[in-house]
Amino acid sequence: MAETEKQQRTRLAAGLLGCQAAEVQKRVKAMDQVQRQNLTEAVDWVADYEATETEAGGSR
Repeated sequence: MAETEKQQRTRLAAGLLGCQAAEVQKRVKAMDQVQRQNLTEAVDWVADYEATETEAGGSR
């Protein structure tokens, strides 16, 4: 079964934050607005990168 967008974004946020997916919501709630925006932008960038790699067949 394919990963949903929400699952993907949670997985990516967990990786960027260095925590488990189950902890992401708690960590994000503890952030200020600027930190949340920075995390959102980072997750967007990595999600776009993953999508590009997938479309390219993952070859580099």
